[in-house]
Amino acid sequence: MTTVEALSGLPAYQQFVAGDGLRIVEFWAPWCGPCLRLSPTLDKLAASAGAPLIRKVNSDEEADVVLSQGVMGLPTIQFYRDGELVKSHSGGIPEFGLNKIISELAV
Repeated sequence: MTTVEALSGLPAYQQFVAGDGLRIVEFWAPWCGPCLRLSPTLDKLAASAGAPLIRKVNSDEEADVVLSQGVMGLPTIQFYRDGELVKSHSGGIPEFGLNKIISELAV
């Protein structure tokens, strides 16, 4: 199974979210239970054909990115399309809920 790559630093984050197509960023922490439960779902999604690009930001290590985005709770999932933030979700989410959001945004 594919493991979602981490983004390190604000420049890497900005470059990633500015790209074309649908892109997903999860803000997480190693001590966050809901984050740890979400991780296998994101890994599974990243490995599927035609999946959007997905990256993670460790909130403990990347405080500058967290602060720049105003993230207040974990996990927070941001959805970007063609460089624009189109949706943000805070809190745990089941696989079907994540897939529903992706389907709605893929249009």
